[in-house]
Amino acid sequence: MNAICHFPSIRKAVILSAGKGSRLMPLTADRPKCLLDMSGRSLLDRQIDALEASGITEIVVVTGFGDRLVRERMEARPQGLADIRTIFNPFYHVADNLGSVWMARDEFDTDLLLLNGDTLVTADLVRRVVRGAKRGITVTIDRKNSYDSDDMKVEEKDGVLKRIGKTLTAEQTDAESIGLLAFRHDGRNAFMNTVEQLMHESQGTTSWYLKAIDALAQTYPVSVLSIEGEEWAEVDFPQDYEAASRLTAQWDLRHAPEGKWTAVVLAGERPEGDMLARQLGVPAKALSPICGEPMVNHVLRSLLDAAEVGRIVILAQDMDRLRTPKTEWIWHEKRIAFRDSGGSISQSIASIAGSAEVPWPILVTTADHPLLTPEMVSEFLAEASRSDVTVGMVKQETVMGAYPDTRRTWLHFEDGAFSGANLFALSSARVEPALALWAEAERDRKKAFRLFWHFGPRLAFRAITRTISFDDALEQAGRNIGLTAHLALLSEPEAAVDVDKVSDLNLVERIMRRAVYQDDGAVGRRSEVDHISA
Repeated sequence: MNAICHFPSIRKAVILSAGKGSRLMPLTADRPKCLLDMSGRSLLDRQIDALEASGITEIVVVTGFGDRLVRERMEARPQGLADIRTIFNPFYHVADNLGSVWMARDEFDTDLLLLNGDTLVTADLVRRVVRGAKRGITVTIDRKNSYDSDDMKVEEKDGVLKRIGKTLTAEQTDAESIGLLAFRHDGRNAFMNTVEQLMHESQGTTSWYLKAIDALAQTYPVSVLSIEGEEWAEVDFPQDYEAASRLTAQWDLRHAPEGKWTAVVLAGERPEGDMLARQLGVPAKALSPICGEPMVNHVLRSLLDAAEVGRIVILAQDMDRLRTPKTEWIWHEKRIAFRDSGGSISQSIASIAGSAEVPWPILVTTADHPLLTPEMVSEFLAEASRSDVTVGMVKQETVMGAYPDTRRTWLHFEDGAFSGANLFALSSARVEPALALWAEAERDRKKAFRLFWHFGPRLAFRAITRTISFDDALEQAGRNIGLTAHLALLSEPEAAVDVDKVSDLNLVERIMRRAVYQDDGAVGRRSEVDHISA
């Protein structure tokens, strides 16, 4: 019987994240490269996610520039599979990554992965390396048609590394290193002995650790493992960052079930700032506290619970302003992504609608709608399936019958007065003319006559004289620009209650606290305890 050697699975990883990333300026002016946002989550978070999903239970991050920011980020990260700690490299401003490896020399006491801090990988890729790593040292490689001067080029023969470096000629080059290595058994000691030797040389601190691999390969068998077909990215330049952001958005999109709605949550601020946020002393209106939770949390959790919603995209001018201990969970929810908002709501939506990150159909709502429930979403989207554009509204008698003291903005038509539910459905690319018109009409969205004037004087006249129903007005407005548009009337009065001022906030808190949401079988109702603890 032939003896088969089974290596224990690798459970440890070291990430080299000490560098500043000066070639990415100005993106890295105030943060290290590893904390750059990649579709709503940092590069480092995505690396850790991939490692944990591959069975890694111990992760060591070597820090340098922005050490405090990295440590704070790691402390705020929810506990996952891996224990995470940091090692500070005080020589980061004068040393290259060989110095970072030397600072982590004591970590090479067991089999481990060594990952560059600017290499974006998937869990599938990491698992492939863990499974395929040979005894000793394994360099992960990929192949392409041509290589540039910045690629860490590889010469190999029959799976054994011959040379590695940026200066290899085209004739020598067979592949490139992706910045992920595996060390097993005696390979750990062989590598660290070579690192120690190089660190004693005059140029040691300014060397790449792959210089040690190149030197070692002349006397020690270093294996290569091709991961051709896997997705990864290296982030060195602004164009790399843009490409990596698009790639991560595509990865996230795959987590959203097909055939679902993409929910876009508007969480931006007016150019002059928000009065309510100033009154409450919070950085952004979306963080207004409702029953101990930031307002945006209530909205997002309802959308996540809605069966029809697959992916959620938050639009805001500055996502960092929304990041607090109570909203940190958002950055780790795989179904949520972030996009910068433009100069107006319509411009922001038009710039992303129908993209790979924000596919049709699209549900638009706002971060100031904390009484939104999954049932409201379901009721609205059931109506939205029959037209290109659907607008959610609540009739005046429905709202005032439940909350007679509330003050809402009312749009008056032949069939009554209506208040908006901050719910809009956009079914396909057919709505692009409506988005363009929305940009023109945005300032008039709360004034029926001015709003419908953008669709022609006849329709505006009928709106101001109240000789047309709201649904007919929407339908005619849609026909004027070549699409179908309809009104969706919502049955719950709370659907019309958003938070623009302190009195609104107080009303919402009263609604939640006095158990209006008792489980009585009505659409959209749930217990106060469930709602507050959600």
